[in-house]
Amino acid sequence: MRRVGLVGILFVLCPGLDALCSSPRAPGVCVEGSATARRSLRVLHAWQAHPSWVYGIAWWPGGRRLVSVGADDSVRLWQWTPDRRPSLVGQWNPGMGSMFAVAVLDAERFVTAGREDQVLLWRLPAGEWTALGRHASDVEALAVIPEAGLVFSGGRDRAIMVWSVQSETPGGRWEGPTGAVIDLAVSPDRRWLASAGEDGTVFVWSVPDGQRQTAYIGHGRPVRTVAFVTDAVVASGDTSGMLHIWRRADGRLLWKEAAHRGWVTQVTTCVAESSDSGNSTAHGPQSRASGPDTGALWVATAGTDRWVRLWQWDGEQLTVLDEQRDHAQAVLALAFSNRCELASGGMEGWIRVWEVVRTDPRRSAQHLVRLKLPGVE
Repeated sequence: MRRVGLVGILFVLCPGLDALCSSPRAPGVCVEGSATARRSLRVLHAWQAHPSWVYGIAWWPGGRRLVSVGADDSVRLWQWTPDRRPSLVGQWNPGMGSMFAVAVLDAERFVTAGREDQVLLWRLPAGEWTALGRHASDVEALAVIPEAGLVFSGGRDRAIMVWSVQSETPGGRWEGPTGAVIDLAVSPDRRWLASAGEDGTVFVWSVPDGQRQTAYIGHGRPVRTVAFVTDAVVASGDTSGMLHIWRRADGRLLWKEAAHRGWVTQVTTCVAESSDSGNSTAHGPQSRASGPDTGALWVATAGTDRWVRLWQWDGEQLTVLDEQRDHAQAVLALAFSNRCELASGGMEGWIRVWEVVRTDPRRSAQHLVRLKLPGVE
């Protein structure tokens, strides 16, 4: 016989609620405030971008062009047409196998990395590339500081390499992780680099001198993704589905949440500030210099459970604004534009671009029942 509790009563009072929504927190638990609640995530575009796994997505400033990489050994350039539809304007196959990461440097250059241990520098419009150098094993992660012409790469050889784009030569090698480096993130003020490791540790490094400042060991599981929420606050997600928010300076845990069932594959952030007219202006991860006290600081996460979730950070805790499960398989790539449009890429090869709608978190999607996973305080 089916158990009937508070959730069951809600389904009885609201027939059809079961069909309207579900939650990764607990099967059958609705997270919408109501069937008519205003959504914070709306799909603008969805298309088959690669034959299979989309591993990485990066935007150009302005939100009119993005580049994607995948398991099919292809780099694909997408540009918005005058009627705001994505169009494939470039495709290149460097013969390197799966491409795991991509990052944009400027209007004409971007970098990729992947299976063949190399970091490639690309130039548009021809799509010509040169190799900056190589790791001793697969390269999993990239981060860039465009203003300084710096590229950071992390690999399964447990090393973080620094590359100078101007000279196209190595600028240093940082060592310390005891496991593969899976993700990298640069702080908004460009002073710090965070690295997520398969050994369960997140390191924060000083960009000017390469010295390690902080080692966060709170996960206890392999960490798949990391992002700066502000210059002083870091978010990281692991293979148990937990999302941790912690202080950069000393690694003190500020908040943790069961964000996904399965792995948290991606976390990314964006700030939208309110103007006097009530409209929003956006500052994406490559240009943001403000904090949660100046606007809505959005945190987006993705997981192997197929969910894309949107949160708001108020300086003390995360509030769930919305969640969507439109991908047919695990979501592996996630990136905000500097206009706070969100792009997600899945194992099925599709890319979805989402509009983030500014809403009052008290009146948007809310949890009817807040359930914690076992072992979560």
